[in-house]
Amino acid sequence: MSNIIVGTVAAMSAKELSSGTYYSVCVKTDSGDLWFRTGKKQAPCQKGNRVKFSFTEDKYGKHMDLASLQSKEGEAVETKAAGKAAGKTDWDAKDKKITYMAVLKEATPIVMAATELGYLGIAKSKKPAEKYELFLEQIKAVADELYKTVFEVPDRHDEIMASAEELEAEFDTNMSDEVPPEDEVEEDGEW
Repeated sequence: MSNIIVGTVAAMSAKELSSGTYYSVCVKTDSGDLWFRTGKKQAPCQKGNRVKFSFTEDKYGKHMDLASLQSKEGEAVETKAAGKAAGKTDWDAKDKKITYMAVLKEATPIVMAATELGYLGIAKSKKPAEKYELFLEQIKAVADELYKTVFEVPDRHDEIMASAEELEAEFDTNMSDEVPPEDEVEEDGEW
């Protein structure tokens, strides 16, 4: 059976045993101080934090469910398990993973073409396993370089737009040099 508790962390304890270190947390509630075991994982909170979490109780005592650990305001205390339990998504990390998958997809044909053209020296390897390892290393290296260009190159929008405007103006100038005024065009369309 799972119960929910809300309170303030009054103390934290670590006990060294032959099988490892075991942690527990004392939570001050309206009904007094209660101790909760967290096993071999230390609870990601500090003395004085307001916490809310579920727990189970058996013959050995009360056991905190670390995945449910939250502050009273509803924000998850920083743990991977708590973030998943609270339904929070790290969009920045997810975006970077998706981007890396995309650059891996782009790196593969680049490395294949370079290998077929003999630029990488992979074909000179004699063992198939060695060729495969070199091929994968090259894909990762190219993907890493592509990834850097996505996240480390500053935004060049203004520079690109200014360059495009210059090219457009130059095009307009060149075109005006080639097109004669209407009064200079002969009847057959020749200049």
